[in-house]
Amino acid sequence: MNPKNLIPTQTRNEISGSQVKRLTKDVKKNGFDQTKPVDVARNQNGRLEILDGHHRTEAARKAGLNKIPVRIWGE
Repeated sequence: MNPKNLIPTQTRNEISGSQVKRLTKDVKKNGFDQTKPVDVARNQNGRLEILDGHHRTEAARKAGLNKIPVRIWGE
């Protein structure tokens, strides 16, 4: 799933810039950890909202990744 298509449910204030920076560096060096998919669920419009993994998703976006693993809940 392209991380740009995922809708955050946390505000920017709730996302730690230092943690995203550290994760972005790690993702660029080692790739996205495939054993830790981002948890998402479909909203009323059918779009995927992030339940867990906001920092990892933002790091993937900043690292320029076009695909990350997701686990869709409720399907």
